[in-house]
Amino acid sequence: MLVTWQQEPKYAWDDIWNLHSVWDEYLVDRNIMTMPAGKQTYTLYAAALVNKLTAQERDYAQLKNAVLVSGQSETVSAWAEASHALAKSSSYALPSQKVKTSTRGFQKKGPNGNPLDIVVLDNDYFKKNMPIVERELILGGVRLARILNEIYDKNIQ
Repeated sequence: MLVTWQQEPKYAWDDIWNLHSVWDEYLVDRNIMTMPAGKQTYTLYAAALVNKLTAQERDYAQLKNAVLVSGQSETVSAWAEASHALAKSSSYALPSQKVKTSTRGFQKKGPNGNPLDIVVLDNDYFKKNMPIVERELILGGVRLARILNEIYDKNIQ
């Protein structure tokens, strides 16, 4: 799905952004840009996310408890299903405005040569979804830490 928004930065891989790339790349970068000047780095962003960990999340990562979210299965398939449901309910809850030309002046044409629709993302879309991105990054980090600790360090203090 092609997307555009006001003050859209250049996209390294194409003239027009797609929704997948916004979620893989831009939402994190946009969150980093909200950090204080001089602290807008991936390292400091990661540290800020670590500071948001709950005691339960830390304990789960350090193998001190077996449950991350009460009543929720901690299997890869359960994670995938939860992420899929979240994508359907949040990332695809798009604004209705569509254009044929991106805010940077680019078009994509379909096989028939006609310009394709481009969804215009608004600030509400970003505001609503940035906490979801942070939460998913935290969950991914905690789950990865647990897996690595299960493999490499059974004697965590």
